[in-house]
Amino acid sequence: MARRRRPAFNSKGKKADDYSVRLRFILADLAPVGFARSGFQKNDKFYPAGRNFFNCSELPLLIFLSLSVLGTAGSPLEFEIDAGSFHLPFLIDGLSALFLLLLAVLTLAATVFSVDFVKNYEAEKIWKFYLALPFFIGGLAGLLTVDDLGPGFTLAWQLMVISSYFLVRGGRPAKVSARPALIYLIFMETAWLLITGSAFLAAGYQFGDSLATIGLKLASS
Repeated sequence: MARRRRPAFNSKGKKADDYSVRLRFILADLAPVGFARSGFQKNDKFYPAGRNFFNCSELPLLIFLSLSVLGTAGSPLEFEIDAGSFHLPFLIDGLSALFLLLLAVLTLAATVFSVDFVKNYEAEKIWKFYLALPFFIGGLAGLLTVDDLGPGFTLAWQLMVISSYFLVRGGRPAKVSARPALIYLIFMETAWLLITGSAFLAAGYQFGDSLATIGLKLASS
């Protein structure tokens, strides 16, 4: 078998064919982890991201959920994730399905264009960036589909906020990004308290009631 050739380097230590490296990174981003691992050398700058789970893993699920509703003339899709007494209700109607499809497009665009964004990052920063990005996208998808202002909303909100906090912190040096990231975190957590707390204005509200139940209780109070 022919031995795999290492990428060529010039005198400054950079790869001679930079675009081929970026293309290889994008393909690994859209492929299973095993393929991504085989496509990177351990001394490759992008190896930490390649060995992590691929960042477009949410794409098939987002597209499937969106088209399963849009393909049925907007007929809502309802389901729950139960774990004992803990349950997360989800509702996908025509509007949320449309936004899920838009989120899938933005996810693909963010994954592709982030390659240039992180090209000058250290390997550790790249690994952290591509670890936080899927959780951020997952949090956004949860906010579009969750059907309560309790556990489901809280989980989706915290996924979005905490992951985006690390994305803000990692985008610039710590001295520059620490204060803006902290202010962002405080504002977002305050917003979460106000949103979840407002549901208790409905008489008889229980933490975890669906949005439809909250609406009925508000109408009758």
